[in-house]
Amino acid sequence: MSANSIQKRRIRLYRCILLMRTVAVPLVSAVLGALAVAGTTYFVSQNLLIKEQRVAQAADAYADYLSYVSEKAVRLAFESKGQATNDVDIALTEIEQKLVAAKTRIGIFGSQEVVVKLGAFSDTGGDLFSEQGCIEFTFALIAMRKHLTGEMPNEMFINSMKKTVYDNTDDC
Repeated sequence: MSANSIQKRRIRLYRCILLMRTVAVPLVSAVLGALAVAGTTYFVSQNLLIKEQRVAQAADAYADYLSYVSEKAVRLAFESKGQATNDVDIALTEIEQKLVAAKTRIGIFGSQEVVVKLGAFSDTGGDLFSEQGCIEFTFALIAMRKHLTGEMPNEMFINSMKKTVYDNTDDC
């Protein structure tokens, strides 16, 4: 090989190295950075989506539970006034079945605090007309709100909720 051909090979090699430094390395770095950002964004968005779905499922379970508890309270109020019939007994059985389903969903999707508060309400016999039942039910409502909104209600809100739910704070 002649000195001239070796010189030409060195120049080509130098140009190739220069091209890699100026174009290929930054290009590969940019592509890898973009992939890292895209992957991170995907996993974060998937995590948020899963959390949103769980909160929505919890909200549905809470709403069903509250609906069935209210319906049961109304049926029991009719029963206590001597207006009980077989239809009321059948309806109460159906309501109890729906309550169990809602409680199960709350056990799966609800927060730990809500499950504990609903357990305390159940320990009172699930009686919205007793003072202790009213108190425990209010605590359960507060726990549900805290789980769904992330807010801890203040005392004024709690008193307003009692008035709204029970019409008379003396009962609760």
